[in-house]
Amino acid sequence: MLNIIKSRIDPDLTIGIGAFENPEKIEDASNSVDFCNVKVFNSSAKIISSLKEGKIDAIVRGTLQSSDFLKEVKNNYKIDKIYRIGLLGTYDKKYFFFAPLGIDEGEDLK
Repeated sequence: MLNIIKSRIDPDLTIGIGAFENPEKIEDASNSVDFCNVKVFNSSAKIISSLKEGKIDAIVRGTLQSSDFLKEVKNNYKIDKIYRIGLLGTYDKKYFFFAPLGIDEGEDLK
């Protein structure tokens, strides 16, 4: 899966990744990325403003606190409700989407 992702990413893209907990591990991991640029952020406000200003092209929340991050997204993009989806993989490389991610995102069974 990683090879597919690598082959489809523009090497000029800059991805922002959040590092609230274990920032040294995230810095180390980001230094090993060889298929695009990575910039590490320690605050939700900074990473969201960098995306809005065009300084980065995408965000990985990383270890930034979910509640703070989602609040920043809602405030900056003037939206009321967010529904997230996660891409998960098994040990034997079977990938699938999982939703809802947040406890309050699964409104009903419809």
